[in-house]
Amino acid sequence: MTKLIACLLPFFWSCLAFAEDVKDAPIPTEMNWVGIAVFAFIFFGGSFGFIALVWWKGRGKKADKDTPAK
Repeated sequence: MTKLIACLLPFFWSCLAFAEDVKDAPIPTEMNWVGIAVFAFIFFGGSFGFIALVWWKGRGKKADKDTPAK
């Protein structure tokens, strides 16, 4: 994981270096509700999924601590 992050950081820095300014871009007048809905679904679904995964993995460990050792 550390090697992956170390390889991606220079890539992200180079993306920032070649980014274009959006000074002349017009202000959006309409909202894209489909994009907002997809973002909300992925964000909240991922958050809920992560919390459920942590809870699911941790519930067996709690039961093991309560049982006496043989």
